[in-house]
Amino acid sequence: MQKLLAINKMTVLFSSEWTEKTPYPYGEGLYASIHTLPDQLIGKKTMTFAMYYASEGVENLALTVASRFVEAVKRFPATNERVVLQTDDTYQLKHVPVSIALETLVQSLFSADASDLVQEVASWVDQEWLPTDAVLAYRGEATKPLLANGTYGKRSYFTAQQADLPSLKDQLVLTSELYQFAPYVYAGTIGFLPELDRDSYQVFHECFGKFVYSVTLQKDGGTIPLLWPDYLYHKPEGHLEFGVLAADEAERFAPFVEWSAGDEVTIEIRAEGFQDIVLKTKLKQPLKGSNQLQKNTLLLGEDLCYQITDDELWSEIEQQRAQVALVTPKREKVTVDASNATVANRQVIVSGVTDYPGRYQFSVTSPRFGTLLQVFRVVREK
Repeated sequence: MQKLLAINKMTVLFSSEWTEKTPYPYGEGLYASIHTLPDQLIGKKTMTFAMYYASEGVENLALTVASRFVEAVKRFPATNERVVLQTDDTYQLKHVPVSIALETLVQSLFSADASDLVQEVASWVDQEWLPTDAVLAYRGEATKPLLANGTYGKRSYFTAQQADLPSLKDQLVLTSELYQFAPYVYAGTIGFLPELDRDSYQVFHECFGKFVYSVTLQKDGGTIPLLWPDYLYHKPEGHLEFGVLAADEAERFAPFVEWSAGDEVTIEIRAEGFQDIVLKTKLKQPLKGSNQLQKNTLLLGEDLCYQITDDELWSEIEQQRAQVALVTPKREKVTVDASNATVANRQVIVSGVTDYPGRYQFSVTSPRFGTLLQVFRVVREK
């Protein structure tokens, strides 16, 4: 049996037996018409997020923008042009680095059960053959290998020495973690260390943000892809924000339906031209019951009321082991204490702090529960 392989300006005849046209042994039981052949074919491919994350244990999971964000994301698209929103509210990732070993490609030609790898490779752009010495010297991004069964494997380097892309792992940190924030059950921010003086939007965008194409959370052994704007950064802030919605809004967040204090979460960020950023944290104790502001919109001068149902949270607030504070629309921080608040009957009633209209933040910082952040507005009476 003979098969002709013609890809990216290379044409080679392979045979299952020696012939004058195929005198050079190749692989296991095959012969080739050319003596020295390349080792790997690399290229780039556009993938749906479902295809991209399939090799990482994310299967049969709807990777669709949450309904609450559908309109917003059309006005505020991802800053990385490789991340493209589709008409069905899913994403595609353009220019994913991919590879296949020539031997895998050739063996598929002679296998009756193999997928049509040649046809799949034809969908790649920027194809390049790499001889063995070029593979050893390759210093590009990790590639997703095309496997014999026609699927793509996990991102990997050809050799262990190739992971020498620029690293920001000692410069980026988890700057805050929030619980009960807006629609999120858990959220956080990631930014550069303060001493690096990279806390403006423009600097963050140019140094790192515009290169980010993948953010995932890992919990309980599973991977949760975040879809812009589950993660985002925006003016005037100079950090990346991420949030976990309730599972009834997005199936992918099911691992956060329940957790215990100390459960570990890994945050992984992939950015073009950089080594992956991997940050680890441990979750605080989850709250019980509804612990909420009584109203999310107040009139000028109206008292604020925070209602608490969790026994342990109430104990911390009552005993002043939890810090309560406000941030005004002018970004002024106001400590809530005996001078401006009454703490009784499982309520914190704050007076004299809603003096001008705008968006306020109310926070409780608890040793046991972490930072609980809620947003409310103050408006003029019509």
